[in-house]
Amino acid sequence: MKSFEDLIKNTKMLEDKIGYRFHDKQILYQALVHKSYANEWPEKTDFHNERLELLGDAVLGLIIVDILFNRFKDFSEGKLSILKATLVDAPACANYMLMLGINEYILLGRGEYQSSGMQKENIMADGFEALVAAIYLDGGLEKAKAFILKNFSETIEKSIASPRQNYKANLQDFCQKNRHPTPSYSVVDEMGPDHAKTFIVKVTVAKIVQAEGQGSSKKDAEQEAAKNALKKIEEDL
Repeated sequence: MKSFEDLIKNTKMLEDKIGYRFHDKQILYQALVHKSYANEWPEKTDFHNERLELLGDAVLGLIIVDILFNRFKDFSEGKLSILKATLVDAPACANYMLMLGINEYILLGRGEYQSSGMQKENIMADGFEALVAAIYLDGGLEKAKAFILKNFSETIEKSIASPRQNYKANLQDFCQKNRHPTPSYSVVDEMGPDHAKTFIVKVTVAKIVQAEGQGSSKKDAEQEAAKNALKKIEEDL
């Protein structure tokens, strides 16, 4: 189980993996402190990465949209939005963090650590967004963009060439084309402890179909529900 002292001791290694030297080392440490660690070890740190996560989500979105906007000049707003979504969602951000190889340095409370929180998609994704925000605050937007391009250009290119399916977007598109109301999603059940929940979500498409899906986050469960709804619709055609 990593400690705050481990972050300080391994600062150079972390910066080498990230490919960026921080002027303010504290903001790097903050990006890697999960709320559960800060709550359990208040004598070690009085900050965590939730605020950075919010900022990083916006900064990452801007960088990706800028890349796509300038590359695909003939793409509509809808196409750009769908492509952007696959490059900034939780699975994508978790994968970026895995590629950096520093997810094991996300500081966690005992409960999260014991449930392998450093491998959880949402924790890795939040940590990556916080890291993007830390680089943005420390070096500015161009440094944050350079970080993304340096480390993930090849992955972004592969995602652009073969984007993951966004089942919610596909279901929404089906409803619009067939003049159906917007799909309605609702959580019907939550299982497991707070640090390892499983969500079950139901989607309703007018009076045509209902389907359920489950996942470790509400977003994942909604995607699974949309996928199952599309499958039912296809079978009925």
